[in-house]
Amino acid sequence: MTVYGWLGGGLSVVYNIPQIYNVYRIKEITGVSHASILLRIVSYLLVIYHSFTIEDPAIMYTTLAGLIQLFIIYSQLWMYSQPNEETTDNNTDDV
Repeated sequence: MTVYGWLGGGLSVVYNIPQIYNVYRIKEITGVSHASILLRIVSYLLVIYHSFTIEDPAIMYTTLAGLIQLFIIYSQLWMYSQPNEETTDNNTDDV
């Protein structure tokens, strides 16, 4: 029954939304490693390939949506782990 594939895949996409929104709102990301996100990206790519070969659109499309979310999370991790220019400028003024 494909309804379970769509339901499960849909729920796996929904659980990333609060994290993406929260990181966007506070402009800070802590406790998430680059390696863990990259490993999840590789695993999602493998699942997408597998679901394509067995012709399971429910898993393929929901995993693809999750992959897009992982790229967003990874870009947030990269953006918000960079030193803040305003903080760096303020710290050098005090010296």
